[in-house]
Amino acid sequence: MKSAQRKRKYNGAAFRDMSTSKKLEYILTYFKLPIVLTLLVLYIIGSLVHREMTKKEALLYVGLVNVNVGSQLETALTTEYLKTTQTSPQKYEVRLYQGLYLTDDPSSEAYQYVYASRLKVLAAIESKQFDVVLMNQEAYDTFSQNGYLAELDTTVGDNPELSACLIKNLVIYEDNAEAHAMDENIPYEAVTGEEVNGLDASSFPVFQNAGFSEPVYLGVLANSPRTEQGLDYIRFLCNL
Repeated sequence: MKSAQRKRKYNGAAFRDMSTSKKLEYILTYFKLPIVLTLLVLYIIGSLVHREMTKKEALLYVGLVNVNVGSQLETALTTEYLKTTQTSPQKYEVRLYQGLYLTDDPSSEAYQYVYASRLKVLAAIESKQFDVVLMNQEAYDTFSQNGYLAELDTTVGDNPELSACLIKNLVIYEDNAEAHAMDENIPYEAVTGEEVNGLDASSFPVFQNAGFSEPVYLGVLANSPRTEQGLDYIRFLCNL
């Protein structure tokens, strides 16, 4: 025990007698790994704390399906809406899903992205993190037929501008698609109907000036827990 104490005392005295450069060399030689690990842990903790402090809560989830927008329209769809609601952009955001494509046309340039996009759409709908969708005709047909969209005729009936833009689309309530896919000899059968579940937004000034080559449509997801917020967002777009 006394030998160990004398050794530590000797090493301490030797360390104090070293020059500054020798001390640094000694520390890096014998304590490099603990120092690196400590710095790594501190960096990870700092990153997690910073991420948590700067994390924004989603005020609304908006998806763009088969539709691309420029930076100016993207700003209008996100930060401009936050300004009208007097919501802090440091704490909240309109979360925009971009780059989503749905098509049954294998010759389409976007066909290779369809599978991944479909999974993203289904995951967002299942987790109730999809409120409003801006889409082209093909995407609108897909969303409508699958029953993803809420009926809008009663919810926007008090707004003449929006009422004039309401449109109907086919909804498949029940079908034998799985059985037909497994055996093509079984004829496809479906129970269908029409619902007012979309808005032709092509006449909205904000979209007229965006350079779209085809009509664009708006819909609200049927299982959205933020339906009123979504309708408020559509009113904002109509008057933008």
